[in-house]
Amino acid sequence: MPANHLVYDGSCGFGGFGQGVYIQNNDASHAYRVTVKATVNDVHISYLTRYVNAGERQNIGCTQGPGNPPDRHDYEITGEVRA
Repeated sequence: MPANHLVYDGSCGFGGFGQGVYIQNNDASHAYRVTVKATVNDVHISYLTRYVNAGERQNIGCTQGPGNPPDRHDYEITGEVRA
């Protein structure tokens, strides 16, 4: 079972209708290098790599971006390596 997962919390984006996206490390003893695939409106944009300390919750973005209608941002953890 992976130590890290995505958590959606709080409001953000245009009009506050998006949700904040966080990496949550549930391992209280180890840090991880976590790779996240970022997609905007179903088009792969980039990979993000973050170092997440033991037990840390780290903000990586919002589910909604600028635009009219607002862009939809999706995130998926594609890998984790104990640091």
